[in-house]
Amino acid sequence: MLVLQVVGQAAGGVLRHLRQLVDGLEDHRFIVAGPAAVVQSFERLPNVLGVWPLPTGGGLNPVGDWRARQRLRLALDASGAPGIDLVHVHGWRAGAAAVDEVCRHAPVVWTVHTQPPEGAVARWRIGRVLGRLGPAPVQMIAVSRSLAAEVERAWPKGGARVWAVRNGLSPQDLEALAKLTRSGRERVRQHWARRGLGAPAAARAPERSWNPRADLPAPAVELPFPVPVLGFMGRIWGPKGIFDAVETLAALVRAGWPAVLEVAGEGPDEAAARRLARQQGVGERVAFLGWRQPSEFLSRIDLLLHPSRSEGGVPYTVMEAMAAGVPVVASRLPPLDEVVAEWDERSGRSAALGAPGGEFRATETGLLSLARPGDPADLARATAACLNDPEATARRAQAARRYVRLHLGSEATLDLTDRIYRVALAGPGAESEAPTGFLKPDPGLAGSGARGYNLRQTQNVREDGDQYPS
Repeated sequence: MLVLQVVGQAAGGVLRHLRQLVDGLEDHRFIVAGPAAVVQSFERLPNVLGVWPLPTGGGLNPVGDWRARQRLRLALDASGAPGIDLVHVHGWRAGAAAVDEVCRHAPVVWTVHTQPPEGAVARWRIGRVLGRLGPAPVQMIAVSRSLAAEVERAWPKGGARVWAVRNGLSPQDLEALAKLTRSGRERVRQHWARRGLGAPAAARAPERSWNPRADLPAPAVELPFPVPVLGFMGRIWGPKGIFDAVETLAALVRAGWPAVLEVAGEGPDEAAARRLARQQGVGERVAFLGWRQPSEFLSRIDLLLHPSRSEGGVPYTVMEAMAAGVPVVASRLPPLDEVVAEWDERSGRSAALGAPGGEFRATETGLLSLARPGDPADLARATAACLNDPEATARRAQAARRYVRLHLGSEATLDLTDRIYRVALAGPGAESEAPTGFLKPDPGLAGSGARGYNLRQTQNVREDGDQYPS
């Protein structure tokens, strides 16, 4: 099967997912179309027959989208489109610009990786595209059940059939992370201790109580003790939670924790994050390391912070930390809640989602510690609870490691994607060939009013150039 992969301004998880498909679906051949900076990395892959650079622009750029659409039309016409068996489009913006065009040439699969755009114009545009589809429905893949439900809720009469297929880690990644040693962690602690960053000057006498200044549990052991090394890994960008991570560290330090924060990644908000750290009085406790291999970085830290404001699926960063046995404190977002609830159901546990009376509090679960999105104090409470109970935290991390190996491998992602490709090729009458497996289409999707999450906390942010601004 010859598949045309169409992608917009992709980075991070979207680009990684696309690379997994091109590498892992060995029975297919691919052409990759998208911005020149994105597609050039695919040129030398054995399954790729060619790349089509498309002109695009950042943000809401109707002219750039129109130019990309025209270039795609010319490329399809010139290539002899009958040779292309299927088109797989990635992202909201690329889909809005290209789906109704490529539908004229071949069956379409459309994967969405992030929450739907909030802007009225963007939603109208996507609804218009879905409403103009022909008799063969687009097969739309959402990277979590909660995202699939949100898509159906936003466009209940759209001409797409929605599937939920999670991303996963490759066998090579899982093997490397399973062998991860934590020897580097002690060296990192010694490095910070040599800089005189054991107990912070603001530390008060430790006791098992609440710090009235920060509403955080104080350290439950005598000071001095090993420096807790927190980590942030990913794009250094406000919506990914870098500012919340810095403020979480500051709250912990004010409560008496001798913690430090190491940041692995690059992004547009690094300078602003450095300024915030200085303003919060923790500038010397934050280290920006640049890009690091996940296995190298995860061997350095005690706990990963992932305070992202919005996610469509389970982030690769969280999956990698879970696979490495590194505890995670993250924002309570629908895809992570979904995984936690699934683990609770499989293990016979019931997750406590809130305190009596509806008051929201950080909740420790069997896999992850989750807190209110955009609330550094809540994140700091969850972090302090993990550090104060290392035995329970270690058990949670080991359960997470087992869960990832069993349920978040890329083999299932590739298998289900391949089956959806074949459903798309077979046409509207192929209901009996619908893919089955761990993640199945929700019976309530595709127009019958699926129940899903209320994404009140989701902000209208642009994920790696993939969503529309307001």
